[in-house]
Amino acid sequence: MALNLDDRYPGRAGGKTLDYPQGSFKNRTSPNAQDGTFLEQDWANDMLAFFQALMSDAGMVANNVVDTARASQYFDALVKTIRGQAIPGATFAELDAATSDQGPAICTDMGGYLYKWVETAYFSGYRNVRIGEMPDSFATITEPWWMPMTGGVWSEADPKQRRLIAWFREQGQVMAAIDWAKGWGRIADLGGGDWKAVDAQDGFKRWAGTDRDTANPAGE
Repeated sequence: MALNLDDRYPGRAGGKTLDYPQGSFKNRTSPNAQDGTFLEQDWANDMLAFFQALMSDAGMVANNVVDTARASQYFDALVKTIRGQAIPGATFAELDAATSDQGPAICTDMGGYLYKWVETAYFSGYRNVRIGEMPDSFATITEPWWMPMTGGVWSEADPKQRRLIAWFREQGQVMAAIDWAKGWGRIADLGGGDWKAVDAQDGFKRWAGTDRDTANPAGE
């Protein structure tokens, strides 16, 4: 609820404008005139309710000290409320250690990507929402949030590799170890939590359609 001053006090408040859509206060035109806006309980409480709502939402209790520009509980309550609505940040280690869904989080040491809690047949925990994508970059240094697709072995004991292994399994991109070959966008179970990793070297991306060069397309 909120008051429209010009409706509540016809003739005693400024009309609605783009600057003041609910009307505005105005002074008397002369000392004895009866055309100024009332200093009344309803509108005073209407304004006060906003500040008290901030305090309540922020879980703060008034300290009975008059606010100043340098020390304002109302301002602190506003900041706390805004921060409470923002997506928090956390390190990868903190997200990896989480045991339940605490809402989305920005992974501060893994490229600032958004992580969300997922629960599948193969994984339960926080994971990058962009997992599985193949970024293009001219960077000469591998970023910590990248996983080279150059073969080798991925292990479920590694927190980053565990997430990617689970993602491949969820997509059905798994093949028998005996059939694994370079160029396939699939992993193979080696047993004991180890998986033969994807080796996309000497290939190229082609997600759909056909191409004159069909030798080593990746992603099919």
